[in-house]
Amino acid sequence: MKSLRVRRTALLGAIVLALCTGEVARAARPPSVGRDVLEKEQRVRDALARPDDLAALTNAVSIADEVLTTRRMEQGENWWETVDARVRVEELHHLVELPQERRAALAGAMRSAESVPRLYADGHVGEAIAALADIASSFRAAFGEEHPEYGNVLRALGALYMAQGRAEQ
Repeated sequence: MKSLRVRRTALLGAIVLALCTGEVARAARPPSVGRDVLEKEQRVRDALARPDDLAALTNAVSIADEVLTTRRMEQGENWWETVDARVRVEELHHLVELPQERRAALAGAMRSAESVPRLYADGHVGEAIAALADIASSFRAAFGEEHPEYGNVLRALGALYMAQGRAEQ
């Protein structure tokens, strides 16, 4: 009985080591999910980065649908890249339906987010916190509290509060 436990422990250790070191065989990208799909995904990401450009968002919807169809066929419904593709399709549909003023506010928030690291590095922590609070408000209004980007902004805001010793906020 003891040797069985030792073998199971050794096997479990080997599995953990393999996972941590990347020694586990990974599913290869099917040949049909090649450069074309990767280029289309980049075009979709570019459109999502410009939420105030309705034409780019509208055009990206059909591209994102193609990517999702390909990923579903080649990788299955639950593969992480398929799930990511599905989320991007949902985001695009959501953004296309948002009023222009909300998309413009979101675009402004995304541009503002680029200045936060510089503000913090220059010692303007209060300004960085104010900017992140505005960004969080825009993301919440555009996507709701369940969206991962809203969570990312809140996590960054919390980190700045912690850096100032204001953890209670």
